[in-house]
Amino acid sequence: MIQRAIYWFRHDCRLEDNPLFHQAVTECHEVLPVFIEDSRLADQTTWGFVRQAQHNCAFKRHMLMHLRAQLESQGSVMWQAHGDSVELLVEWCNELGIQRVYAETVAAEEEEREIHALRQRGIEVITLFQSTMIDRTLVKPILTYFPMSFTRFRQKVEAQTSRYSAPQLIPLPHLQIAQEWRNSEFAHTLLYTTLHYSLDPRTSLPVHNGVWLTDSKQVRTYITDDYLKGGYASSYKATRNQLFGTHYSSKWSVWLAHGIRSARTLMAYVNEFENQSGANESTYWLWFELLWRDYFRFLFYQRKTNLFLFQGLSTDSSSTPPRFNQSYFYAWSHGQTGVDLIDAAMRELSHTGYLSNRLRQVVASFWLHEYQGNWRVGASWFESQLLDYDVYSNYGNWLYIAGKGTDPRGGRHFNIQKQTDEYDPKGYYREIWLR
Repeated sequence: MIQRAIYWFRHDCRLEDNPLFHQAVTECHEVLPVFIEDSRLADQTTWGFVRQAQHNCAFKRHMLMHLRAQLESQGSVMWQAHGDSVELLVEWCNELGIQRVYAETVAAEEEEREIHALRQRGIEVITLFQSTMIDRTLVKPILTYFPMSFTRFRQKVEAQTSRYSAPQLIPLPHLQIAQEWRNSEFAHTLLYTTLHYSLDPRTSLPVHNGVWLTDSKQVRTYITDDYLKGGYASSYKATRNQLFGTHYSSKWSVWLAHGIRSARTLMAYVNEFENQSGANESTYWLWFELLWRDYFRFLFYQRKTNLFLFQGLSTDSSSTPPRFNQSYFYAWSHGQTGVDLIDAAMRELSHTGYLSNRLRQVVASFWLHEYQGNWRVGASWFESQLLDYDVYSNYGNWLYIAGKGTDPRGGRHFNIQKQTDEYDPKGYYREIWLR
């Protein structure tokens, strides 16, 4: 048995259905859980805005408080730090006699460079690709010749016997932890405690006592007792394109993005609900949307090198990014374009860190087609602002809208007036954000 190891929480901040964490505490005598807020997130992008705005920082502050409490209830601690992830992990391994680091696989350039750098510095790193609804081993035949359209991917998955992989529900053992780890300054550090942040009461995200739901038990109760048993799941397909309100969509993306709940666990909740209350087109559509999420993850796993380049997956390598227009970007990002639906949506995003799926597509189309913007600028702005930012879904969807991803129609250009007439005909949404 390995004597000492680090478990590095990345985008899997949960203890329930976390196979890699369970593997770590099973294989090692002492496991030190850590969370590192990479200092690069405070950097400015090429286009002059911060990589991570305050919404995510404030959300993580609450989430990590609850995760630490969970770990302490299991007899452990959690170190928190802000800095260079690789340098901190190497320093801790050397100082504490750590022999191994466990870390979730994130199939994106920066995250993979971190793992490579740790191994180059002599650290043994155990990784696992564990963020999908369907385990990679179950779709391995599909991945051999990966379908470049979601429809074909869905058809291949539906031809199989399993809709999703069952969550791992094995109870954790009592966690062993060295006393010196309990006494460390990192064990008492809390990130973003000095951040002054007021949650906008107009948010569509579910809240409790003026705070987002970040505690694992709170999230489970909301999903099972409020959203599912409240009947909202049974009408999801009919309401999912609405623009505001708590229950028009599931809002699961926020908890999925940070790993508070796994996609497998969410589908287990849906499956239980279907067994008790009956399945319908809406409960199928919840699975359908989670499958889209899986699709982008497997796409990045297969083709990640090209997905951050301007040309994306297109064969036209000669295309060049459009010149960055600062005044257009300011108008778009600050909700000052003069187009009411766009301005309302972009103000909701900047005030709350959230935006409905329908409006994400509409404002992306506006930036790409009306303003002739670079899709990578838009994707970076969403990365900065979104509470539920997820590298796979964010970049996969921007590529899709831009026609540089897997959209068989070569991109999407939305008619803004038509979208306004269809989804906000009486102006209720615009009234909320433009008054």
